[in-house]
Amino acid sequence: MLKTVPMFQATDEALLKAISERLKPVTYTDGMYIIKKDEPLQLMFFVLAGYVVTESYPHFVVRIGEFCGQELLDWPSTTSFPMEIPTAFESARANGDVTVLALMLEDWVSVVNRFAFGNHKRRIKLALEKKSKELDSWLFKSGIPSRRKNEIMERVGQELEEYRDVDVENVLPILPVELQSYIKSCLPITRLKKVPMLRSVDEEVLRAICEHMKPIKYTNISGRVYLSRDGEPLEKMIFIVEGDLGVERRNVAGRDLLYPGDFYEEELVHWVSVSHTSFPARLPLSVDSAYVTNNDSILLMADDLKSVVSKFRLHFSKEITLPPDTQPELLISFQLTMLKKNCQIEGR
Repeated sequence: MLKTVPMFQATDEALLKAISERLKPVTYTDGMYIIKKDEPLQLMFFVLAGYVVTESYPHFVVRIGEFCGQELLDWPSTTSFPMEIPTAFESARANGDVTVLALMLEDWVSVVNRFAFGNHKRRIKLALEKKSKELDSWLFKSGIPSRRKNEIMERVGQELEEYRDVDVENVLPILPVELQSYIKSCLPITRLKKVPMLRSVDEEVLRAICEHMKPIKYTNISGRVYLSRDGEPLEKMIFIVEGDLGVERRNVAGRDLLYPGDFYEEELVHWVSVSHTSFPARLPLSVDSAYVTNNDSILLMADDLKSVVSKFRLHFSKEITLPPDTQPELLISFQLTMLKKNCQIEGR
């Protein structure tokens, strides 16, 4: 029966045997659809008893010993294989009681995989290369350290081997629980929720802020790149992804180091909340200097925060308050910033 299919007429016996072992008898009653037009094609079949009518025009009758669903067999030789399941170009339904021998999609896939039919390995390799580039972009813009990429790609590869496509921007469901938790902890909205002043802010506002957060990479730098300097306007808040951030405190010898997961210049959020009645009159001033050498960070620029505050002003005036556990040094830092700002205004 298999050799009535043109593509199998010159096929070796081992492949035919593998296919025949996967053929399953299935019975349909009168009027039942075996294949539906424009839906993913889940099987091809040979008629064993009764007959099947296709709904193309003119109608075509599939009789005992004949087959239907050739598109499934042709699939491995197309560019859509293995990621896009072919769709049926016509419907086929039982006319009376019908028994067919069905080759299901998953069984055909296993045969293709076993016999490397349709250059399966090459296609998987090309698909992995494409997904790798997509994943690089998503990791960078989402603030997820690249060192976890290999773990993610291992799972992506397993999915592709099973002929399941992967959306890299929705990759969490296929990952182990531990890795899911880690990635969630790195996402911009989670980073914002770690800022004490933003813990009580509505999720809608946080998502609006996330849209303005910009990833940036500092690599192969000779010397230091200063992201803020003591006494200059505070233009950005910094969330550290990889590497570290050096902070030179005023009147303090040496330096402090901040690490992945830390953030810097929270005073920018204090400025928005505390001075909201006159916002955005003047940027606060930085009370220390911060620099990087090799570092990946996510930046929230003051101008972008202004645009969000303008849209959600009521949220910022009502919801943002200094939490009880705010660190004393952060309060002092902010008070110094506001004092310098007021002195500058008085001296004008």
